[in-house]
Amino acid sequence: MGWRAAAANAGPDIAAIENDLLAALGQLEWPHETNIAIDLQSERLLLDVDLPEIEDMPTTRWTPNNGFGSLVPKNVTQKDVAALYLGHVSSLILRLIGHSFSVSAGIRSVAISAYTQRNASTGRIDDEYVAVVEIDRNSWNQVDCSKMSSIDPENLLRRFGAKMEANSRGILKVQQPFE
Repeated sequence: MGWRAAAANAGPDIAAIENDLLAALGQLEWPHETNIAIDLQSERLLLDVDLPEIEDMPTTRWTPNNGFGSLVPKNVTQKDVAALYLGHVSSLILRLIGHSFSVSAGIRSVAISAYTQRNASTGRIDDEYVAVVEIDRNSWNQVDCSKMSSIDPENLLRRFGAKMEANSRGILKVQQPFE
């Protein structure tokens, strides 16, 4: 009996939670390649997320050709592509948070640092972090997940203090990742 008490008092099995988390996140389907590194530090889960690139977003939209019963392609502006990308990034982050909390009650907060590869000011392709957010379980429990379709992902993340700032062209600015 002594060994059970010692094991219970030692806290959650970090390796087991990480394995469960990797299995759960690995089963999710993503519209674009999304790579995730995890680090569970006590009750705080850190996710380092390699986002799809903005170049993966559609640049044309199909609109009806009135009177002809067909669809014609219409180019999407750079600003609209950037808005679509921000929505995609926001939804992806919320999905990761929700699934992470569902894996274990031992996860008390989820901190996400999300980056993309793009031309940096040096002219080289670099990893640049464009979104960071940390949400604790109590705050997450305030979200009515049964009504997710009526929630604006970007506004929800901003409510929780997410750092996702865009310039005048809608391009996400560089942020400082979590350590």
